[in-house]
Amino acid sequence: MSDSTAAHTTPAQPTISPDRPYDESADPAATPAAAQQPAPAADAPAAAQPAPASGEDDVRYTTDSAGNDVAVHYDEAGNVTLMEADTNADGLVDIAAAPTADGGVEIISDTDYDGEVDTVAHVDETGNTTQIDMVDDGQIVATAVDYDGNGQIDTLVADTDRDGQADGIAMDTDGDGTFDSYGADTDGDGQLDTYGVDYDGDGQIDSYSDDSGNTYGDDPSPSPEDPATSGGFDDSIV
Repeated sequence: MSDSTAAHTTPAQPTISPDRPYDESADPAATPAAAQQPAPAADAPAAAQPAPASGEDDVRYTTDSAGNDVAVHYDEAGNVTLMEADTNADGLVDIAAAPTADGGVEIISDTDYDGEVDTVAHVDETGNTTQIDMVDDGQIVATAVDYDGNGQIDTLVADTDRDGQADGIAMDTDGDGTFDSYGADTDGDGQLDTYGVDYDGDGQIDSYSDDSGNTYGDDPSPSPEDPATSGGFDDSIV
């Protein structure tokens, strides 16, 4: 075969369909090769954006104003789903925050840097901390609640014997920022059976009572140090 034969190519044929009209602009045979535009040069890499607009889940790493390493997780729509921070530079996550369905944020903290969760704070959509759960060995052992959003704890519930049931409660009933009413479950039946009230706001219980209706003054008898004795109240439980 001669060189001229090897160099010869068959012109592309127009594509004509009975289902649509002939489009000359889409016909490679009708468009001279010289008129074809060169391929555009590759664009320069785009600068890193704070969040992807779409695509797979993404993690971006940054540093906050305090110098802590922060990992920010995004979903496919570019919304933040989780933030993790290492506050003591040991390579472990110490604080993690995630949005909640009601528009708030849940913040989990390892305050003693032992690799386990110590507190879980619930923040509402206005930025107020409404509840803090205190965790020990993976179990909630106390919960503090701010019902009115004034930044002060209104109720503290405790599980002192780690049986999964609350056995002590302290309440701020007048909104002055100090607890004034207390209750305890001293026999482990899941029901409060002893109560205490601080009438003068000095932080000391002034009156004790039990679930039988018995009331004791500021020197209850039997001793509050022995809650197993009928009528007693262990004020250390709260």
